[in-house]
Amino acid sequence: MSDQIHETDRISRLLHTLPEPDMEISKERVLQRLQWTIEVRNAREYRTPWWQIDVHLPLPAVVAAAAVILVFAYLVIGPIHRDSVTDIAHAPESVDIRVHVDAEHTTELLDWLNSQEVGNITIQLPDNAEFSLQGEPVLLRPEQLMIEPVFEEAVRE
Repeated sequence: MSDQIHETDRISRLLHTLPEPDMEISKERVLQRLQWTIEVRNAREYRTPWWQIDVHLPLPAVVAAAAVILVFAYLVIGPIHRDSVTDIAHAPESVDIRVHVDAEHTTELLDWLNSQEVGNITIQLPDNAEFSLQGEPVLLRPEQLMIEPVFEEAVRE
């Protein structure tokens, strides 16, 4: 603690021995700094937005840059496009898609499937599906078997 007091006294004595600063020079320096700060702020406020700045480029440089960009895009996108085209060409003839539909939305699903241009569709019912018999049972040979969709009008009759 006494070391700090001695240090403070030493600094105080040193400050009293230095000559007084010239206040006019200090005022002039502060005034110049304030004017510079105001000018910089005004320049920032009235600056033109980047999208309105005119940039003049020589036409050959623009054409060369566009050519480089097009070549680069072809080298990057070309293989991706070729791969996707070959994937489409080698697409499988059948696709296994599982869709879970509530019983109340079955007619909507069948209507949608009828509106699509698809080939054969196999519908697998859940294992716990229960059916009730309607009408008289009939034995058919496989070549006589024809499944027709049931429409709501047929059900009402």
